[in-house]
Amino acid sequence: MGRKTDALRLLLLAYEPKSAMVFCNTKRTVDELTEALCDKGIQAAGLHGDMKQMQRTQVMNAFKSGRIGVLVATDVAARGIDVNGIDLVFNYDLPQDNEYYIHRIGRTGRAGKSGTALTLVSGRRQVFALRDIAKYTKAEIIQKALPTRADLAAKKTQQLHDAVAQACAEQPSSRAEELLNRLTEEGYTAQQIAQVLLEEKLSASLQSIPEFDAPQPIRREGKRGRSAVTTAKVDINIGRQQRIAPNFILGALVDATGLSGKDFGKIDIFDQHTTVEVPEAEMDFVIDSLNAGKINGHKVTVKRYEGKETGSRSDFRGKSRNDGFNRRPRGRNTDRRNEHKKQSRRFYG
Repeated sequence: MGRKTDALRLLLLAYEPKSAMVFCNTKRTVDELTEALCDKGIQAAGLHGDMKQMQRTQVMNAFKSGRIGVLVATDVAARGIDVNGIDLVFNYDLPQDNEYYIHRIGRTGRAGKSGTALTLVSGRRQVFALRDIAKYTKAEIIQKALPTRADLAAKKTQQLHDAVAQACAEQPSSRAEELLNRLTEEGYTAQQIAQVLLEEKLSASLQSIPEFDAPQPIRREGKRGRSAVTTAKVDINIGRQQRIAPNFILGALVDATGLSGKDFGKIDIFDQHTTVEVPEAEMDFVIDSLNAGKINGHKVTVKRYEGKETGSRSDFRGKSRNDGFNRRPRGRNTDRRNEHKKQSRRFYG
């Protein structure tokens, strides 16, 4: 599902909660996120309003008994749920109402126990929204960096060290001793055997850690002796029919991602959709940041561009695909109007 899901997996591996709740704003996100977590071996289950009562009861019983460690739910479906001992609450999506935030984080740290609430945000728009929540709740929300893959690898290595050290203090079984003797008789040293077994254990532990680098703004390099950044295209489901202009698109991208306007390339506006060149390394970040947001009052869906262009096109300079055909003879006034249009187009570029 993208960077946000990888970030959630990193945090689950870092904190290792016995029970955690993950809040999403839509039923679709609940289903997709639950499936993504289960595919990675995480014991998760979803809860939303489209589920039958029997299904909801089964999910809650599994969560309360500990058979399910992660419950992914919408705010409406989570109403009335009373579960003690929740170690960690995630705001996968920012709540649509400030009161929801209070209800969400109130599910951890009950009865004098400690608990943690983490909110995943990307882009300036979400950072500002979280600041508004902090003001509303009169609480301090501390910004923290995501754990790196190296941090988690070090943690896994230390855990293996502690487990081996504890096992060495115990008497090995006769089967293990017999197998070790057979291997040494075949010419293998005890150090070789130990290294092979440790490497196998380490590989299994590290394989569960997702490849993830926190996104950093990428500056589009110019012609002054610097190499250009590789770009790719994203597709936004609004276009000319929604009276969308390039500055609306660019402003929304900058606001949502925190990147500079210079980081984005050509904007092509079609009748029903728009394509934008973005840094290829930041594509998932851009999609996650802008998806389900609004541009000029229209809720948008953002995805990877698949190369299907429909309808006529206007690029970020305001030039139509049909420019150069069926032109009228130019007079003095016509030339002035065209010059005015060119100036306006440069503003959007």
